[in-house]
Amino acid sequence: MVLPIRERIEQALGESCWIDLDGIESDAQFVSVIMRAIKETEVVLFMYSEMHTHLANIGQDWTIRELNFAQSKQKRIVFVNLDQTPLSDWFEFMFPQQQQVDATSPEAIDRLIDDLKRWLHVMDTKSEAHAAPASPEPIPAPASAPKPKPEPNPAPKPASQPEPKSAPAPKPAPAPESKLEPEPARPRFCRKCGTPLTPGAMFCRKCGTKINL
Repeated sequence: MVLPIRERIEQALGESCWIDLDGIESDAQFVSVIMRAIKETEVVLFMYSEMHTHLANIGQDWTIRELNFAQSKQKRIVFVNLDQTPLSDWFEFMFPQQQQVDATSPEAIDRLIDDLKRWLHVMDTKSEAHAAPASPEPIPAPASAPKPKPEPNPAPKPASQPEPKSAPAPKPAPAPESKLEPEPARPRFCRKCGTPLTPGAMFCRKCGTKINL
């Protein structure tokens, strides 16, 4: 029952669905192939049946390991119930909010395919093929350009007359140089007795005090 569901999904989506029977050549490759396939997918369809209610060691079952790994990678998980078996208490406890699909109902499978198209952003090829092509927009006729008006003949320009040249202004006469006369030397007085000092004298002629030059 799993393979027909897989084939129907692949035909509707135009995409391949990986199951754990593909690409596994030996036990040594088993884990790596499954891990790579789950990490590269966006949606995981878990095929649930009555067999899962009789698992002796549920923690060691490979399908449960795949389911737990997909949940750890935050993948979208959908339970596809193959035989309408209710989920066991363990599955309800571990995966309480996962979507469930009744595989025995064709309408439920159709809704699943529609959800997959929306989740994977797949264009609906049927609706696209039946869609009427959009009518091309009419091309507007080119507007006729107005004929240019003849330009009037320009009036002849009057002959330009040379402007009279102005005579250069006379240069101002240089001002006479002013000769600065040296200022007369100021008289000096003895700091002790106040007697006027003779220019060039080194001592006061009255009190004999030494003059500081």
